[in-house]
Amino acid sequence: VTGWSLADVDGRAMVVHDSTGARVACALLQGTQIAGMPLFVESFSKYPGYTGSLSIAGSVAVEQIGTGAEASQVLAFSLTGVDPACSVADSSGARRLRGAAIGSVPNACGIHVHEGTNCSDADTVGGHFYNSAIIAEDPWATITYNSPDGVATGITESVVTGVTSSQVLGRTLVVHDSAGNRIACGKIAQTMASLQLPLEASAFSAYPGYTGNLAVSGNVRVGERVAGTQVLSFALEGADPQCNSTADIAGVANACGIHVHAGLSCEDAGGHYYDNASVTEDPWKSVRYTTVDGNGTASDQNVQVITGWSLADVDGRTMVVHDVTGARVACALLHTGIQGSPLRVEAFSKYPGYTGSLAVAGNMSVQQVGTGAEASQVLAFSLTGADPTCGTADTTGVANACGIHVHQGTDCTDADTVGGHYFAADLDSDPWQSVM
Repeated sequence: VTGWSLADVDGRAMVVHDSTGARVACALLQGTQIAGMPLFVESFSKYPGYTGSLSIAGSVAVEQIGTGAEASQVLAFSLTGVDPACSVADSSGARRLRGAAIGSVPNACGIHVHEGTNCSDADTVGGHFYNSAIIAEDPWATITYNSPDGVATGITESVVTGVTSSQVLGRTLVVHDSAGNRIACGKIAQTMASLQLPLEASAFSAYPGYTGNLAVSGNVRVGERVAGTQVLSFALEGADPQCNSTADIAGVANACGIHVHAGLSCEDAGGHYYDNASVTEDPWKSVRYTTVDGNGTASDQNVQVITGWSLADVDGRTMVVHDVTGARVACALLHTGIQGSPLRVEAFSKYPGYTGSLAVAGNMSVQQVGTGAEASQVLAFSLTGADPTCGTADTTGVANACGIHVHQGTDCTDADTVGGHYFAADLDSDPWQSVM
């Protein structure tokens, strides 16, 4: 929770730290005029008739920028199994990377939207999809991926096609090898089950049948750290003030709990939601809140719960708050709480004055959740070249260790202007301290 909107964050500096807390990379956050929510390719199959050894997996997001004759698509992709030859120079000496010259081989290392709507029949996939009535040259011809070790992650330049997301929906996305052959195909759909957009529960009401005097308000946000693991952050008012740091709740089932339940309505919330086929013990039993005053104020961040379910499975479930006796006192439904279009980082540079060997690359999007004093940012990132000791090093007490933070400044070329973490001055503490 920063208290700033996405418009406030636009143009600020995103800084990556190493395990010592040193600033090692910087990039500016830039807004894009995206028309509607993105489309997705969630899975790929081998292109009909392709008999080679490459087997592509991963996902692609397809977003629209601009309208009318300027309508464009931007592809954000994370793929494995692509052609590793697409990381070397071709016969002209040019590298194939984000539309760089690719010599005389048509479609070499390409990743393109095609006309067809069916990946099972090569005869129907068709050619590149764009409005040829207003676009003179094929805009997809220079759109390529770069794949050291058969892995490709990146965001393409804007591809001016003159077509909208509604026209792209249902089309096919084709990946090519270094010879220009079509090797994989995926259908472009409206939703993606594995997309890790955070969920939010904020419209709490009294649990059905509860007649006590507690009236819980606030919000709970649920993200996903890795597959099968949810991460909770919450800020509540009106929870049970007896759930304080001295409460003796040993052995009291669900006392002071804050849990995702299996039900899709508060009238039928059911039990704790986890996959008991893969998770042997109820992971929610130990998840609790602690109030700090007589008003029932409670908050926490980055509470990890291994449920065995994906975030898509959790979407629409019930969030239940319990009192000190374990009784259910409040309930709300979990849904995506994203506000507006994301900001993006497409390229990092070394932080001014940093002389170490780390060279961070990759991409990032920043979404807004909530509004007003509850405005928050959610970061989604795919990075290479970050500090490999982050994850194994003991960073206890090390300020900014392995951090990834929005800073006040709007210029990455001058260390004196990057400034500190960016959040509203009326917040009690720096919300970026625990983000790593």
